[in-house]
Amino acid sequence: MDRRALIAAIATTLVAPGATWAQSPAVQGDPIALVREIMAAYTADKPHDPPYTPAVANRLRRAEIGADFILDAQDVDVKNVTVTGLSAAADRAEVEARFLSFDQPRQVKFDFRVVDGRWMIANVRDQNGFDLRRTLRLPPLP
Repeated sequence: MDRRALIAAIATTLVAPGATWAQSPAVQGDPIALVREIMAAYTADKPHDPPYTPAVANRLRRAEIGADFILDAQDVDVKNVTVTGLSAAADRAEVEARFLSFDQPRQVKFDFRVVDGRWMIANVRDQNGFDLRRTLRLPPLP
């Protein structure tokens, strides 16, 4: 398959549970694996800084967000994590994490974009209406 056909196939791929996550071999990383890694760090009570796009990372450095917005809590108690790829294209992807935080169900969606050949988090949204870009006063994703 030539590069154009591969990109076209990726751009039209809808990822469902159990489906294969297709991506261009030129792009480093895997959004599903990144979210699994992020959530595994929370499960081990050792959260780390995820790979945010430069715009998000710059605003986060200056922002005063009182609680962890992925958990919607100040403390860590994460169990029963499932991670699902919702959609994928050549330069964007959406991944959902579902888990229990202090025995309360949480649903968090991560919007990824390719920046400099790497998958990076461009937004984080949850079931309660939280939107990281809106909180940081960044424009919505196109």
